[in-house]
Amino acid sequence: MTKSTVRQSAKSWGLTLFAVLFFRSFVAQAYYIPSGSMIPTLEIGDRIWASKFAYGLRIPIVGKKIAARTPERGDIIIFESPADHKTLIKRAIAIGGDTVEITGGQVRVNGSAIEHEPQTRPCSYLDFDEASAEWSHRNCAAYTEKMSTRSFVTLNDPARLPYSMAPIKVPPDHVFTLGDNRDNSADSRVWGFLPIELIEARALFVGWSFGSPEGVRWDRSFHWLN
Repeated sequence: MTKSTVRQSAKSWGLTLFAVLFFRSFVAQAYYIPSGSMIPTLEIGDRIWASKFAYGLRIPIVGKKIAARTPERGDIIIFESPADHKTLIKRAIAIGGDTVEITGGQVRVNGSAIEHEPQTRPCSYLDFDEASAEWSHRNCAAYTEKMSTRSFVTLNDPARLPYSMAPIKVPPDHVFTLGDNRDNSADSRVWGFLPIELIEARALFVGWSFGSPEGVRWDRSFHWLN
């Protein structure tokens, strides 16, 4: 192999590596869902694609975010947990300046209740315990909620008393998050407000999904998220 060929090959690989890093840093990235905090919107084993530039751009290596933008209420966001720096995915419920409260399981933002209509169908789901690596069935109560143009389903544990939280005001440049699986989610109720600086991406759609006991869930492929 000549020196010219080596240089051309190295240049080609370098451009390919740059394109991959640019795509993952600024355009889109795939994420794996390991827990049930967003069931039924996101199932354990979903592989989702997310927009990396929806809320600003993060400079690779340096990690500094430029042109940071606040999510819209109802967005499904991916971020670094302010508690332990793990990557999490939750729903943005309230943004900076909003007042949020929860009364008997119903969320209110700036005094207006988010629609919270009970579903009559039987509700249960499979949950995965990451510590024991075991699957288990859980009973639930399902509700249809609406925020702006979004309509989605949330779950509550029927064995628990409905959750309530006194009104709190979200600081500027922060977000209040909740998991759609409300009684099985560590979110802003646990670790507080989320700085928008820690937000990485907005979830777009499920690319494909694999989980117990069904294996590949073909019906979830290219399933757009609301």
